[in-house]
Amino acid sequence: MKILPLGDSITDGYGVPGGYRWRLGKRLREARLDIEFLGSLKNGPQGWSDRRHEGHSGWRIDQIQQRIKGWLANGAPELILLMIGTNDVVQEFSVGEAPARLEPLINTIFQCCPSAKLGVATIPPILDFFPAGDVPIGARLNIEAEKYNHRVRSLVQRLKGDQRDIFLGDAHPIFEPADLPDGIHPNRVGQDKLGEFWFQTICEAYDL
Repeated sequence: MKILPLGDSITDGYGVPGGYRWRLGKRLREARLDIEFLGSLKNGPQGWSDRRHEGHSGWRIDQIQQRIKGWLANGAPELILLMIGTNDVVQEFSVGEAPARLEPLINTIFQCCPSAKLGVATIPPILDFFPAGDVPIGARLNIEAEKYNHRVRSLVQRLKGDQRDIFLGDAHPIFEPADLPDGIHPNRVGQDKLGEFWFQTICEAYDL
């Protein structure tokens, strides 16, 4: 099974070598699945076989859209795990239109890989952080993150009936404040939770 982890710094594993792929790869192999992670980037311990991914730190939905065709052409993934949108919210980049940008990205993925299975995740909570000075802004942005996640759930549900092999990964509820020490990025515990979450979600999607 060729798997493409796709998204931003959370997929990359910012501050946590290997990110969620460390846990996910281990669990999939324990289930006796033959897997290969795809991607033009690498992150994780040297010599580890699951270092490849397409998680671009700081990137928004529109930036992933600009490059997705080339990435998909290089690897022909059978399963794509997409978690994107945090930077649209954090950068306050036309946040209300973020779900409208997500649908064309999903459409492009299926145009390029019509037989692939696509998991679309909700984004983690955004907690208080201090981008400048002493004024935390996470609480305000988390309201926008929750609005975004609500629309992602509705979008995936709608697209399920459109001859596309798509499923929701509702990851938002799995995180606790202690899992997000900088207010945005999961630590090792949070990434392991995400890896276990993706494993269970994949098992359900493939009826394993």
